[in-house]
Amino acid sequence: MIKNHLRIAVAALVAGVFGVALSASAATAPAHHRARQHGLEVRGTITAVNEEAKTVTITDMAGKETELSWTTATQVHGTMAVGAQATVRYMNKEGHDVASSIRVTPAGAPGAASSTAKAKTKTK
Repeated sequence: MIKNHLRIAVAALVAGVFGVALSASAATAPAHHRARQHGLEVRGTITAVNEEAKTVTITDMAGKETELSWTTATQVHGTMAVGAQATVRYMNKEGHDVASSIRVTPAGAPGAASSTAKAKTKTK
């Protein structure tokens, strides 16, 4: 009888360990996937805004330009304007950089970083 109780206890312990391991891996996989998709960020000066195409170009302090698109789901804080400073969180979706959030600090506002990038306007 003691052997049966011992077998049941061991079986319950093994099942519990596997259950915890499976639930932990299932819980962490989606969070890791989301972090990987939305983990990209660019900071710099807005050098172009194309409202029709829903694109914004950010030039960072090193002079690298990044063109990003936005959607109706993009959270925009502030007004996108050439010369303003921006921090953009984005993901790469099917080869396109799509902004999930855009935080804008107007040009000349306290806390806005200066940049040597020249502003340009895109027309299409």
